[in-house]
Parts: sequence; C-alpha cells; structure tokens
Amino acid sequence: MHRSKVPLVEWFWASWALGQDKRGVSALNLSRLLGRRYETVWRLLHKVRAALAERSDAFPLLGVVEVDETYTGGKVSKGKGGRCLDDPRRSLVALAVERKVTRHPDPGIRGSGVRFGSARMAVLPSASGTDLMKFVESAVAKGQTIRTDGWSGYRRAEACERAA
Repeated sequence: MHRSKVPLVEWFWASWALGQDKRGVSALNLSRLLGRRYETVWRLLHKVRAALAERSDAFPLLGVVEVDETYTGGKVSKGKGGRCLDDPRRSLVALAVERKVTRHPDPGIRGSGVRFGSARMAVLPSASGTDLMKFVESAVAKGQTIRTDGWSGYRRAEACERAA
C-alpha cells in the first residue's frame, strides 16, 4: 500500500470484497466494481492476499484446536480407501480450527454452544507423523489442547500437548 496510486478507500473495498465470499473475488469482477484496469486490480488483490498470509503466522491458534486432514481431487485408487496420492491431481490438505464455547444468546453451530474461530490450512506431502507434526507446530501455539480423529500420525502432537 505504501506509495500506491490506488486510493486507500479502494484498498478497503478490495479487502471487503475478498472477505464476502468463501471463494474470494475475481480480479475481473473487482476491476468492474472499482472501475480500474484488470492488471491494477490483479496486483492489488495479490498484495492483499500476501498480507493476509503473512499475518496468519504471527497469530498461532489457541485453546482447543481441532486438526484433521483430507485428500482432494483426482480419482481414488481401488482398495486404498481414498488415502493415497497415486493420482498427481490429488492433494493432502490439513486443517486446524479453533473451537470456542459460546454463551447465550449465540447458540453456536446447530445450538451446540460451540463455534469455530480462526483456522489454518496447508497442503502436505504425506499423512506421516512428521509432516502432520510440522503442520501442527506451525499452526498451533505450544501447550494448547489438540483434538483429532485418532489417526496414528497425530499421536506425537497429542503427546506434546500433554507434556506442555
């Protein structure tokens, strides 16, 4: 933003539009909205996304954190139950989310009294304990409570939580 020819108000509009939809906003749609050239808006959006990525590392997740992984894209090999990266289009994605208890009048998710806070997401090379542990260490502050689905790769992360 420093020394930008784009007014501050338009930076705020771009940031607002980026957060309004879980898919973000395209540079083409935003260029029409702001009345700016596509190239200018494309560069502006990349700078906003880069700033958001930098800030997530500065604030690790706190409290009770739920961690899970999933495979996305491509075709599933038969007999492997969906847990393989044989197809080069498949990726393993890990997600860590803060779990927060809410109080009345906010009933949380379906009245459970729970809502979710900040989240971190990463593409991992494998579901091994080493790769999962690296992700958990980068996303979650030390000494926090970690909840998982019991996958064996998380045993080290759960042991570290108990030791802290």
